[in-house]
Parts: sequence; structure tokens; C-alpha cells
Amino acid sequence: MFNFKLNDQVANPKIVEDMPEMAQFVYDFYQSKLQQWNKIKQKNNEEENKIKQKQRKMQLDEEERVLRENLNRTVEASEAKSKQRLDLKNYSSSSSSSGAESEEEKEKEVPENNVDMKEQNSNNEEQSSSSEDEAN
Repeated sequence: MFNFKLNDQVANPKIVEDMPEMAQFVYDFYQSKLQQWNKIKQKNNEEENKIKQKQRKMQLDEEERVLRENLNRTVEASEAKSKQRLDLKNYSSSSSSSGAESEEEKEKEVPENNVDMKEQNSNNEEQSSSSEDEAN
């Protein structure tokens, strides 16, 4: 009814005659158990490393997903602001073109380098007028 398989060591017991032989037997037994334990430990470490790698990959994937979401939100917000600016610019240009523009609004539309040129021209005129005054 029961099928027992006996280990070779159990089936053929070793009879130890003296203490040095007993010491060698214990030493060999201990070394074999250490080897078995190291193999098991190594296997467990490999499995733990695989699990850690999977967890790290999942963590990196999650971080990447969050960064992409934040980037998309930033891009969408930037596009919305650009659209608002464009709409505001179009609105202001359409409202100003419907009525007569004042001189101040026209000067605001003049690029900055033109303003600098106007200042230069006025400075040149002042210098030339002061030169003419000295000549007279």
C-alpha cells in the first residue's frame, strides 16, 4: 500500500568506528548541507532580482506615464494661451480697424526700432539746431 523510497544513506548506514572518522563524517555532512543551502539561496536571490526588476520597470513606466500626462497638460495649456492671445489680438485689430485710429494707437503698432530711429532723428535735429545757433 505505501511505496517508500529509501535514501542510499539510510539503506546503507555507515558505521563510524572512531572519533576522527566521526568528525570527517560531520564535516562532509555539514559541507553538503551548506552547498544545498547556497544553491537554494542563489535561486531565491535570482527570483528576488527578477521581481525587483519587474517592480522597477513598473515604477519607471508609471513615472513616464505621469511625466507624459504633465507634458500633455502643459502643451494644452500653452496652446490655449496662444489661442487666447491670438483671439485677443484679432479682436483688438478688428475693433480698431472699425473706427478711426488715434495717433497713440498707431505709434504702439510701430516697431521698437522705428521708435529708436525717431529718437535718433530728434536728437540729430537738436544737435544740428545747436550747431547752427553757435555758428550764428
